[in-house]
Amino acid sequence: MIPSQGDWQRSHSRPSTDPRPRRGRPQDSGVRN
Repeated sequence: MIPSQGDWQRSHSRPSTDPRPRRGRPQDSGVRN
């Protein structure tokens, strides 16, 4: 689903810390990976 971290940030324009607060954690590797 996510092609690349750089590509993702360009599309959403959000910090790589927490692109989508699903679990409510800013550093959730499960969300980005």
